[in-house]
Amino acid sequence: MDLLKLQTAIKSDGENKKEQQEIEQSLEEDRKVVIQAAIVRVMKMRKKLQHNTLITEVVEQVTIRFQPRINLIKKCIDLLMEKEYIKRDEEEKNAYELFLRFSLLLGDVLLGQ
Repeated sequence: MDLLKLQTAIKSDGENKKEQQEIEQSLEEDRKVVIQAAIVRVMKMRKKLQHNTLITEVVEQVTIRFQPRINLIKKCIDLLMEKEYIKRDEEEKNAYELFLRFSLLLGDVLLGQ
C-alpha cells in the first residue's frame, strides 16, 4: 500500500514539473509579444533610436507588467529585424530605424487605404 502511494507521488511530481515547464514557456512567449509591441510603439514614436535608449524605453514601458530581462529584449529586437519591422541604421550601427516599408504600410492602414 505504501509503495502505491510513493509511485503515485512520483508520477504526480513529474507531471507537476511538466506543467510548470509548459506554464513558464507560455509565460515567456506572452512576454515576448508584450516586449515586441513595446519596441514597435517606441520606434513608431521616435523613428530612430540608439540601442541603449531603445532598451531603456522598452524597460520603462514593460516594467508595469513584469521585470524584463535585457537578453529577452535583445532577442525581440532581432526578431523584429527578421520580420522587417525595424532595421539597423546604415550610418550608425548602434542605432535602429523603423523599417520604411512597414511605416508606409502602417500609414495606409491608418489612413484607411
